[in-house]
Order: sequence, then C-alpha cells, then structure tokens
Amino acid sequence: MAIRFQDADVSPTVTFPLAAGAVFDHQSYETGKQAIAAWLLAQGYLASELITHEVRVHRQRRAAEIELTWRPGPRYRFGEVRFTDSPLAEGFLRRYLTISPREYFSERRLQSISEALRGSGYFAAVEIVPGALDPLTETVPLEIQLTPRKQSAYQAGVIYATDAGPGLEAGVERRWLEIGQQEDTVSFLLGSLELARQGSDGSPVPRAGWRASLETQLGADALASDTTLARVELNAKSIDGVGAQYRLQL
Repeated sequence: MAIRFQDADVSPTVTFPLAAGAVFDHQSYETGKQAIAAWLLAQGYLASELITHEVRVHRQRRAAEIELTWRPGPRYRFGEVRFTDSPLAEGFLRRYLTISPREYFSERRLQSISEALRGSGYFAAVEIVPGALDPLTETVPLEIQLTPRKQSAYQAGVIYATDAGPGLEAGVERRWLEIGQQEDTVSFLLGSLELARQGSDGSPVPRAGWRASLETQLGADALASDTTLARVELNAKSIDGVGAQYRLQL
C-alpha cells in the first residue's frame, strides 16, 4: 500500500483502515480515502486533489495493492471576515473572533468562533460560510451570518434561601443597548425584597459594565435564628478598561 502527497510535506493524523496483511474491503478503502480528504480540508488544504487512486488485484497471489496520491496544493489562510444581519457594530463583533490575521484555515478554529458568538447570548443561530478561494494570496474569506435573538428575554421562578425561606424571582434581560446588554432582576423572599440592575458591554471578558442593587429586609425572622432583621442595603459596582490588558473594578 502506498499513500503519497505530491510536492508537500504532509503527515495526516488519521489512520487508514486497511493495513498490510488485512483482507481487502471496498467500504474500508472508500472510508480511508474520505478520511484523508477530510483531514486535508480541515487543515487548510482547500484545493487538494486526489490524482491517483488505484487498486491492483493479483489473483494468483491473492493480494491487492493500493496506490493513492494527493496533490495537496497550497495551505490556505483566513482572509477577510465579514458579518451580516447583525444590529451590533462590527468592531464589537470582532471581539469574538478567535483567529489571528493570516492564520492557517482550520475547521477547529471555525468551531471556536461559532461557539464564542453563540455563547455571547446575542444570537439564536450562527453560520460561518467560507467564500471563494483566492489563489494569488492563498486566503479564503469568511462570511458570518448571524440570526439575532429577541431583544428582551423574560424569566421567572421559585427560589429558596436558607436564612429567609421560599420566595419568587423574576427578571428581564434587554439586549442590543448601546452599552451592550442590561439585565433587571427582582427577588422577593418572605419579608425581604431585592431590586438589581446590571449592564455590560457584552464581550466575553467585559471591559465596561456596572451593577446596582437595593435590598430591604424589614421585620422578618430568619430561619434557625431568633434575630429580627431590619435593614436597607445599597450596593454598586463598576468595571472600566485601563489600557489594553487591565480592568479597574470599583
């Protein structure tokens, strides 16, 4: 069995399912070809060609010789990235790009971009479509098609606190604000009420954001305690970027 790659130093990490001495099986042969072809594409050899694919059968020896030769061609890099169908500024969206300029094309890197955008909470669907190959620059452009989620998301549920017992919690999250996103939460426990509002720029590691909360607890006996609480508490916190790598939290 001979598997060759013409004019390229390529070492696939996939194992061909037919080894020397094994019984020839046509389905395994086709599976092996497809696995190598998929590996080449995943590593950026987007113009690869299978130029030789032969199986020579020797009946007298009861043997078969496999010869496969690929012409991988150039290893393509990521080119221009374009976003479509998003109400957010392109500069904001580029914070979620997990690739570097001129990085080699990789399906694994495409998956990481998709996961970052989906994890932002802004989009119901993300589709990344590679464009036409540019043989002169050996790059492939990307078009990222985004389906926005609804602007407001509502939630409600029952909560339980060990020091105050059962209660209710409701909230609304609003997206597509200038700062990024904002969330309001109302929590009501027996004898206590908490109102909270927070906002951030919505990036994976926020460089701008804030949170403010007001909590009151009047005349409520805590469980497992003979102490009667009566208090009003106001909390505030802000995050601001300092330089390119640091954040200031107050």
